Amino acid sequence: MTIKGKNVTELKASAKANLREHYGFPAAVKQVALVAVADPAAREFLAQGLSALGLGAVLWEAETPKPEGKKKRKAAQGSVEIPVTVDLDNVGRAGKIDKNRLYAFDFVVWDDQHSGLDLVEAMSAGVVPVVPEKNAFSGMLTQFDPMQFSGNSFLFKKADPFLMFAAAVGYLENAKFPEDKRILTKNVLQTF
Repeated sequence: MTIKGKNVTELKASAKANLREHYGFPAAVKQVALVAVADPAAREFLAQGLSALGLGAVLWEAETPKPEGKKKRKAAQGSVEIPVTVDLDNVGRAGKIDKNRLYAFDFVVWDDQHSGLDLVEAMSAGVVPVVPEKNAFSGMLTQFDPMQFSGNSFLFKKADPFLMFAAAVGYLENAKFPEDKRILTKNVLQTF
């Protein structure tokens, strides 16, 4: 598979090496997520979960926050308090993401409310979408089925942090198998 005439695997590996260096992620971090979720509490919940799994994550925020230590923030839905931390392992924060940096990410968690992400550009860079079932691209995005080698995304029913995390874990379970990951990436690249 090629992107812009270059081998996808090599292009993504080079971009990921640059991203690791930029954010100080160790080489042991194999999967890197882009979290483009509008709700700050949901972003923090996902960051904590992804960090606990030993993944790298970049939280795409409206503006890059200044480190403030730890504090609590109410979740948008319900009464769950989620601590906001600035020092999670393998988690970086960005106010914007250069489109050339998209190649470094393995998957993106997007809630269809985040205004900065161009999902077409992300998928064109081989980034697997983890998105709500109902979104602007619902007609083109289908749940990946490893038994049929069909589908190009991982879907969640609504913008709930737990459902988003579960869909991201679904991606990770499939990405462990090289052939599944290769087919999934091919399906993603052929979407647009």
